[in-house]
Amino acid sequence: MVEAAVKRLGAELSRLTSAASVDVSEEYEVALDLAETSPDLDEDDFIATPQAMGIGLMITAAHERGLRLGLLELSDRVRSGADLRDVFRQTFRSPPPGARRRGIARLFVSKAYDYDWFRDRAFWRDYLANLANCRFNRFSLVFGLGYDYGHDEGVTDTYLGFIYPFLFDVPGFDVRVDGLSSEERDDNLATLQFIAEEAARHGLTFQLSLWQQAANFPNSPDASHMVTGITDENRADYCAVAIQRLLGLCPKINALTLRVHYEGGVPDGQRKAFWSRFADGIRGCGRPIEVDIHSKGADRETLAVFAGAGLPIVVSTKFSGEHLALPYHAASVREHERVPGVGSGLMAVTKGSRNFTRYSYGDFLAEGRDYDVVHRIWHGTQRLLLWADPLFAAAYGREATFCGSAGIEIMEPLSFRGRWALERVADRSGYRDGFAGLAPDWRKYELYYRVWGRMLHNPNADAVEFERDVVSIYGPGSAPLGRSIASASRILPLVTSAHAPGAGNKSYWPEIYEDVPYVGGEPTMYDREGPRPVRIGTVSALDPELFSSVADFVDDTLMGRSSWRYGPHEVADWLSGLSEATLDVLTASSVNGAARQLVADARILAGLGAFFAAKLRAATAFEFYLRTGDGRQHADAVDQARQALEAWRCIVAISKETYVDDLIFGAALTMRGNWASREEKIRRHVEELEAFTRDGGYGEALMPPARDFRRAAKVVHRPITFMRGRDLVVEIGFDGEVSVDEVILRYRHVNQSETHRSVAMTRASSNWIATIPAAFTDTAFPIQYYVVASAGGRQWPLPGLGVGLDQRPYFVARQERIP
Repeated sequence: MVEAAVKRLGAELSRLTSAASVDVSEEYEVALDLAETSPDLDEDDFIATPQAMGIGLMITAAHERGLRLGLLELSDRVRSGADLRDVFRQTFRSPPPGARRRGIARLFVSKAYDYDWFRDRAFWRDYLANLANCRFNRFSLVFGLGYDYGHDEGVTDTYLGFIYPFLFDVPGFDVRVDGLSSEERDDNLATLQFIAEEAARHGLTFQLSLWQQAANFPNSPDASHMVTGITDENRADYCAVAIQRLLGLCPKINALTLRVHYEGGVPDGQRKAFWSRFADGIRGCGRPIEVDIHSKGADRETLAVFAGAGLPIVVSTKFSGEHLALPYHAASVREHERVPGVGSGLMAVTKGSRNFTRYSYGDFLAEGRDYDVVHRIWHGTQRLLLWADPLFAAAYGREATFCGSAGIEIMEPLSFRGRWALERVADRSGYRDGFAGLAPDWRKYELYYRVWGRMLHNPNADAVEFERDVVSIYGPGSAPLGRSIASASRILPLVTSAHAPGAGNKSYWPEIYEDVPYVGGEPTMYDREGPRPVRIGTVSALDPELFSSVADFVDDTLMGRSSWRYGPHEVADWLSGLSEATLDVLTASSVNGAARQLVADARILAGLGAFFAAKLRAATAFEFYLRTGDGRQHADAVDQARQALEAWRCIVAISKETYVDDLIFGAALTMRGNWASREEKIRRHVEELEAFTRDGGYGEALMPPARDFRRAAKVVHRPITFMRGRDLVVEIGFDGEVSVDEVILRYRHVNQSETHRSVAMTRASSNWIATIPAAFTDTAFPIQYYVVASAGGRQWPLPGLGVGLDQRPYFVARQERIP
């Protein structure tokens, strides 16, 4: 096995270096050594040491994955133009550890859009090799996530949703799939076996994600490939036998992802019985299988079912709802997502006592836990347009280990493409005929994979590496394009954090925005997640602890209350700056097909930045008008709303040359269409705003200037730990141009079911001190905290998001372990 690994990875070195036209001759020999018993190296570690007379390197690792990463490091140095003699005379080793788990998830949700790539072995060889070379170490193939439970309405395509009968027969059960031949079924199994083996060949842990245990869709009678033979009485037994058979037929499956709450087809009241039987089936395969439990609605009893079966457990949480937001774990979740709801029947637990686990890490980050935690980045914010920003990716890489977390899994671009859809509109990429597309479609996102993989592996990677990747993909002189798409990639995550009419991705899609009215009064897709009727002024931020809604900001201003929260006018200024930075570095010069795609996407994203900036300004002026009757505010609102409409029309003009008219990411109208299909509603909302008048009122509204966060006081503070059940003294210093008048400490446990507490800090010499009492530290959780500093009548949240919006805006104190 070792000799085979050396031979294969040696060939990989030759391939990598030959791509850079470098001749690694025998004079510079590279030897590989799998030191499988080394206690100092984990799976991703390597050491490269010079050999005799400095003419070769020995790369030593404890796992094939480490050998690959060592070869990639060597290749990067060669590509960067370093002198070979210098490279081979240096000792180098793996960088400081980043995320232990660096995963990519690819979703099968529609036969129309996904069957071709699923069955294409050439695609898999190329795609999986690319993931490994981008420094990912885990690949998750996802089935059944296109449906929320068996009671969904309007489902048209259930292919491979309830996966087992699409792969094999289970002896003792007469279960069939309508319209599926035995030849197609056998080929599906052979394909899955090939994918698992190919992933293992590239050093990737292969994780099979089975999000659906519901076989029947009684409310969708027109769905294709319906399963027959499954009843409430036999389902648990069938699934247990089927999962054991599946794991036996696919020995390269190392891990399973399971959705254990009602959306996975098992009513909350039936959890223990079903999952106990299922866990027995997993255990029966005869080898260790890691079980990744999706956190939504998960409780201790469910975790105990799998732990009791002797299975290693991972809890996978949503990083920021079903979206890509700013790169930090939200300081809070919204109240209606935090407070237990009224759960019954199917969802008794999920929407009841465990409601707060839906969109963040919940209460799963306790110290001393006996399971790992991985954070999943859902693809709700930006599904189609290219995303590639090393600054935010590096910040996400740092947050991957938050409070001892194991890492991150990313849902890749085009996730949910064709969800629920039986028809196929254009190819999976969504490009119009004649626009330079790339085959296969993942090639468009090559920079995306490189940025994410590299920064999750090493968040401190040199920015020069990003520029080198840009040039290698888009050609000489393309470095400015990298700076442009990096700025563009920060726009929608900022929008999502500050303006979230929906935390779920089925309704909220800021990339192709379903417009929220200024005036309100009409039903919207967002009514179930916010005040009714919804208008943009009342829409909450995804993180309301740090971002203010438009209405709250206006109320604070008119009442003379200074707020530390980031206001809509500040967010609008940031969006305008990002939009301008994106356009400033784009050139009109001739570019190749791949670069044409980048330029088009960057221009659309810049347009979205301008649109949302104007939209937030219009909403702010209108809320002032509602409260004061100041006609100047109404005029300003109308002017900004018209600017937003004009920005959207510019996006439409660009997208008409690029993308098809119907970009299907779901069955609802809000999940399909394109930018042109949204224009009429945006225009109508501007007309409603123009026509709106309020009776009486002659007040005057003066909006405060945006705070210059570059000149804010800088926090001087070292990370601290605490002993459980003892007072925790927090001491904060400041270094900056602003003289601080007052400081408030805000803190809570790292538990999203809680809200923050506040205590005034007292001045002690040049610093400020407050005590978190022993009763609060008597907890299983770390403690997060930040300060609100007052200066000159203004308030600042510190440490804040930072100038690049990539900073964790609070501190975390971990518990000291008692010997």
